[in-house]
Parts: sequence; structure tokens; C-alpha cells
Amino acid sequence: NAGLSKAYNAALQVLKGQTDYVIWADDDTRFPADYFEKLAFYAEKHPDADLFLPVVKSQSVILSPAVYTQRIVYPVQELDQLEGKEITAINSGLVVSMSVYEDYSYDEAIFLDYVDHDLLCWCRENGKKLCIMKDVELLQSFFNESIPTRAARKHRLNIYKKDIRVFEAKHGKNRLLTEYDLLRHRYFEWRDLMRRIIRAKIKKNK
Repeated sequence: NAGLSKAYNAALQVLKGQTDYVIWADDDTRFPADYFEKLAFYAEKHPDADLFLPVVKSQSVILSPAVYTQRIVYPVQELDQLEGKEITAINSGLVVSMSVYEDYSYDEAIFLDYVDHDLLCWCRENGKKLCIMKDVELLQSFFNESIPTRAARKHRLNIYKKDIRVFEAKHGKNRLLTEYDLLRHRYFEWRDLMRRIIRAKIKKNK
């Protein structure tokens, strides 16, 4: 596995000159049946937009777009909370004009985490225009109920730590905020692990 950034860059080399837009999609994201119809509507209505952001939810929680403040990502409960704020988004369902990639390529020093946020930071810094497709909702499903080994958890944390350090160096993230973000990440990882263990025990006892 060479990493997400390298995979994206390789795909972009194949797509160069073949299309006007690229749509990034994760295998655990469900797209609505009218996704392409609505995307065509937004593209026609906002021809100057460089990125089109769908609303990605997990159950009823909005994962993306999100507010990006002090280099930390904060989810919103309502889309109106994005008004006047710096915005970031996750990769899945993101539509990007190929013109963006004339000047930007994914940083291959970032293996997995912050690949999407690095792109959105660059777009903000370079005046690229975002369009939020407020009535286009994608569902992010987390089907993996397996309980990772200690070695797997350590490996995953090391990837996250490396990626956030690279991101921090590029975008001037405050060191204290980085440490806070790492602690928060560990908390959510452990919370998710405990939930998986509890669900597994309940299933076993049925």
C-alpha cells in the first residue's frame, strides 16, 4: 500500500485531458440515485466553482462539510453554522475541477490522514471557489466491526501521528493544538474500540 496521496496522483495522471471533473469516492459511502443529476444542476448553476461539496452524514451526524478553525476540524449540527467560516471536507463524494490539479498535486508525504484537509487548505490559500450542494446527502457507513489487534492500533496511530506532523509543518498548526488533536483522536479511537468489544460480547451472548 503506497498510500492515498500516491494513489490519487496516479489516478490523476490517467485522467489528465480526459475529463473536466474528478469525483472521489470511498467504498463505504452510499450515493443517492439522483447524485449525478443534482451535480449537473450545480455545475451548470455555478460554473465558476472549483470544488463541489456534498453533505456526508453518518446516521444523522454531519461529517462533512465542517468548520476548520485553528487547524482543528469541528463538525456542525446545521449547515447554516458554516456561514462565514473556513470550511473543510472529507474526500468521499468530493468533486474537484481538473483545473485545480494543474497547480496542485497531493502531498505524498501524507500517507492517509489529512489528505483531504491539505487540499482544502491549499484551495483556500489560492482563492479556489467552493460550492456546497446542500440537498445532496451521502451516507457514510462504518460496517467494520472487527476488533483490531494492539499492533494494528499502534500502526494506525503511527500513521496518523506522522500525517498530522507533516500537515502541521506545512500549515503552521500550533504545537499545543496538535497535541490536543492527538489526545482527542486517541479518545475517539478507544471509545470506538470499547463499543466494538461491547457489541461483540452482546452478539456472542445472544
